[in-house]
Amino acid sequence: MPAFNADDAPSFENIVESNEGNDIDHILHKKTSLMNLILSFLVYRPDVGYVKHMSFLAGTILVYCEEAEAFICFANFVHQTLFIKLYRGYIQDIKLRIDLFDSYFLEYLPELHQHF
Repeated sequence: MPAFNADDAPSFENIVESNEGNDIDHILHKKTSLMNLILSFLVYRPDVGYVKHMSFLAGTILVYCEEAEAFICFANFVHQTLFIKLYRGYIQDIKLRIDLFDSYFLEYLPELHQHF
């Protein structure tokens, strides 16, 4: 399992600043909340563990919620079938979803699809 560090979410400070101002104490409080949220989730679901960039989703939720609410929201997101399979690395399921997206993309936006 990769090590977690709140600094793994470098854009987290930018998200907080753009939504709530650049008060350094507030940003440090939110970073501490991010660390607490991720570490709490690791205790709550050790089978899932920490996945790179998981802190980005958690940090985005923290901008709009307090720590306890953010944990509940984050845990509910991760428990959805899509997220749990992504975080556990089920490659076949991920590939299936990408292929499905690609087919809809081609069907509904063929000109834009050509650019990718």
